[in-house]
Amino acid sequence: TVGTHANTDFGSRVEAVFQSGCAQCHASHGSSNLSLVNTTLLVTPGTTTGSILFTSLTGTNSFDDGTSATNTRICTACHVDPANPGSPMAQHVGGDHAGGALGSNEEGGNCSLCHGHDMDNDPATLDGFMPFGGTCVGCHKINQGTRRQIVDDNGDGTGANGDFKRASHHMSNLDIPTDGDCEICHDQSGHMSGTVNLFNVDTLASYALDGVDDPGRTEAFCLSCHDANGANGDSTPFSDSASVVEINNASWTNASHNASTGSCVDCHDNGHGSNKVSILAPWDYTDDADPDDPMMEEERFCYDCHDTDGPAASNVAATFAPTTNWANAVVGTNAMVDLNDRHDIALTDQTRSGAKIECVDCHNPHIATAANPLIADPDPGDGQIPGSGYVTGADFMTDWCSDCHDGSYPAGVVDAHSDGSSPVGLINVLSFWNADSNKDDTHGAQTGGVNSIEPDPPGTDGWVLDITVQCMDCHVRHVSSPTAVTGGTNLFHVKSPVRDRTNSFDLFTNASAGLGTLNYELTIVSSFISDQQNGYSWCNTCHDGDDMKSGDANCTACHMHGTKW
Repeated sequence: TVGTHANTDFGSRVEAVFQSGCAQCHASHGSSNLSLVNTTLLVTPGTTTGSILFTSLTGTNSFDDGTSATNTRICTACHVDPANPGSPMAQHVGGDHAGGALGSNEEGGNCSLCHGHDMDNDPATLDGFMPFGGTCVGCHKINQGTRRQIVDDNGDGTGANGDFKRASHHMSNLDIPTDGDCEICHDQSGHMSGTVNLFNVDTLASYALDGVDDPGRTEAFCLSCHDANGANGDSTPFSDSASVVEINNASWTNASHNASTGSCVDCHDNGHGSNKVSILAPWDYTDDADPDDPMMEEERFCYDCHDTDGPAASNVAATFAPTTNWANAVVGTNAMVDLNDRHDIALTDQTRSGAKIECVDCHNPHIATAANPLIADPDPGDGQIPGSGYVTGADFMTDWCSDCHDGSYPAGVVDAHSDGSSPVGLINVLSFWNADSNKDDTHGAQTGGVNSIEPDPPGTDGWVLDITVQCMDCHVRHVSSPTAVTGGTNLFHVKSPVRDRTNSFDLFTNASAGLGTLNYELTIVSSFISDQQNGYSWCNTCHDGDDMKSGDANCTACHMHGTKW
């Protein structure tokens, strides 16, 4: 009875009771079809149909491929006739689930995944090919109608294709979910009704993704798990035992990305998996051969909004657009030549310098606001907390910058190399800030000495004691604006200051009022395009006194962070 196509012992039958024998479908002495399937089927006594072509479990010439002649498909040959075998076939007419209660088109699929020769594994019962359902993995290892394949072809993590074989996916430690994993997110009560229903894991409310307000529903669904208590108190809900990434719901409510984009699915458009890292959108993106970020999953992903036509206020893409400027001669005692005008976030820059930093090392997209775009602590493992004043005489931004520029780096941030291979640490700025009680290595903070900053009127000493220069007095966060002289950007993120006799000196915007009110005798637009252009083109913005040598070509060869200024 295992080989009997019947519903006699199937309690959920819709059709009238029927039973057909093995010989109706199978040839005992061989066939050109799979599984000894007859090339001619006996439909009713004295009536045959064919010629049956059954050479594949899926696709062309499968159970019901939806494209070949109806009478050539092993299942459709009978099921296309609503009067066969004696009463209307309410399910799978022509393979179409939409004709019954299941709501999806199964043409081209493997019917035997849900309809086996024996529904209940009991050879004494007559229930062959009656629906036994199927596992999530068993069904979703192939396309289900218009729904894409979720797990790999083999359904065990060893095959190809499917969302869980992409570069990133939920359950990142495993390539195959269990049915239990699927049911943490998916409400099965309306399964195969044509609408995907998602659980709120905290309240067990069900969200129907029917195209109406889907982004809002999806966001509530995502945040119910990515909150402080995980999946209703379980921080490791999936079988991979990985902890759920927490997104502070209150912070997300006020975050700029929430206000400008409005939903998780704007950046993560496939909850199963993506060709990009971190399940980023679009999930099916392919390599576009861009040398800096070919998968558009790092800085170019951010630039897609942070440009002239995106929703973001700052045009960071334009800031980083000019060609990178590199130091064209050795700099400082470490003879570093792989230093440039920006943090090394582009792959081409990282390849040359050996340094590596990404947008997310400074900015958390789930928390950042216009007023506070930075993460609270870029290097939480070093015990130093920005804003606590651990840098002598520093403001918050000097504390913050020094959290990385202190010789230790957070995971993912890589230091520069002088020649592309040998590690050469960036100068430990923090150590010179806190060198000794006299702070005689700290730029601007000395107890005396020859004055080199000339006030108005010129020619008089005007040194202001203990004016500590902060990071943002000389540097900008991203890349300095192109200079009026060459159009290039400045090395080391330094500003392009302007000073004149009538306007207040504007380089040290965060310095004391005493220094900020000094006036100077000429107008100069300073640049730092190359390391030779700093003696009178940049350093002389402040240092125009008698102690500066005329025509000094490379100030930074002798004067760098961590050396006597």
